[in-house]
Amino acid sequence: MSRAKNLTVKAFAEELEARLSALTVEDLRQLVRDMAQEVTPPGRRPFLQRLHPRGSTACHKRKMSQIQGGVAVLSRLEPPFPTWLCRGLPRRGT
Repeated sequence: MSRAKNLTVKAFAEELEARLSALTVEDLRQLVRDMAQEVTPPGRRPFLQRLHPRGSTACHKRKMSQIQGGVAVLSRLEPPFPTWLCRGLPRRGT
């Protein structure tokens, strides 16, 4: 018995998009529920963690926290440094 030919990445992506576009929101929810039923106990947390869309709110919050940390460091710098660097930074002691 011969093995079925593997799908190329492009063919896989096209087929996936075709199938997803045919689903309603409720169909998609049921599909995820059905897939969750097949998850073994050790795989439950990783399965749930994968349900966050890329660029999720948690990711954005983490990035904003990093940016704000950088802003805090810059706001503590002492002159001389370019004045354009200070625009929009909180003043010391505020």
